[in-house]
Amino acid sequence: MKGAFGKMMKNLGGLSKKKDKTFVHPDLKPLGGDGAPPMYSMDELTAATNNFKEKLGEGGFGAVYKGYLKVEDGGEAAAAAESLGVDLSAIREGELVVAVKMGAAKVLSAREQLMTEMMVMGKLRHPNILRLLGACISDNSMAMIYEFIPCGDVHELLERAREGKEEFTFKDRVRVAMGCAEALAFIHSQEYVHRDFKAPNVLLAEGLSPRVADFGLARIVENWKDHVTTRVMGSRGYIDPEYFVSGYLNNHSDTFAFGIFLIELATGHSVIEPNFEAVVTGAVRSEPVDLQAVMDPRLEGQWSEEQAKLLLEIAKECVIPDWDNRQPMDHMVEMMQGLVVE
Repeated sequence: MKGAFGKMMKNLGGLSKKKDKTFVHPDLKPLGGDGAPPMYSMDELTAATNNFKEKLGEGGFGAVYKGYLKVEDGGEAAAAAESLGVDLSAIREGELVVAVKMGAAKVLSAREQLMTEMMVMGKLRHPNILRLLGACISDNSMAMIYEFIPCGDVHELLERAREGKEEFTFKDRVRVAMGCAEALAFIHSQEYVHRDFKAPNVLLAEGLSPRVADFGLARIVENWKDHVTTRVMGSRGYIDPEYFVSGYLNNHSDTFAFGIFLIELATGHSVIEPNFEAVVTGAVRSEPVDLQAVMDPRLEGQWSEEQAKLLLEIAKECVIPDWDNRQPMDHMVEMMQGLVVE
């Protein structure tokens, strides 16, 4: 390993404990040449999380805990952040805050999804994709180590905005959507399909910079030929109807989910609401669209008619029932350029 990051790695000490802080890991291990994540022992993760003291939440296959890894020495935090691809704000006092996602290795479904997530996320490196920093596989449990993302997810932020607890501006919603579009376009360029893109799987870093997460259902589709899958997987409301009926999967299924995501951002409504299908109809299947009735009232005065029409037009193209008529995500990125507000 070369440069400032290599020097930083050589200067790392052993396990230590600071006042009012958890144990910190003695080393942040580099990624393998093939993108495989560095492997940690359960003892190392136990130390990094201070015996799994601070629980952040509960995922589909286990709990998520906060931990601290020692990553730099001698004021080289900026070099460490650049080398790791994480925000500089995540490194404080020589420590990188991480999220440790646990899963039961003996539960086959959990093991399969965590193994898929480990292999896919180890290969995908993009500013708007959650950064995988390490993993642990033992006889009884598995763990994934991610960069810690402090601002929740888009689903939660939309809910707080609906309740009047936090502002989520039109400008910020467009920026989040653009980051997600670029991430999905990149994923597809690597011949992967996410298969579970949705608002709860878009995490928000400082400045509401989005991170697409949860690749446990991802699949590789070589040469974009239709891929037959034995089980339709995904989340209610975001599943491509053509994929649901046929069992065939390709990148256009992610495009459909992105369109639903755009409708949520535009209207402020959630896909889990009982009347969301009526929201979709009003937003992209009615002519002409009543913008004042469709757009989130909390965004009043923040968008122009041209911007609102373009946003809903992009969503409409994404959710076209026949996926042969849907444009790829890189086309959606180009269309989104017309929405970006400086």
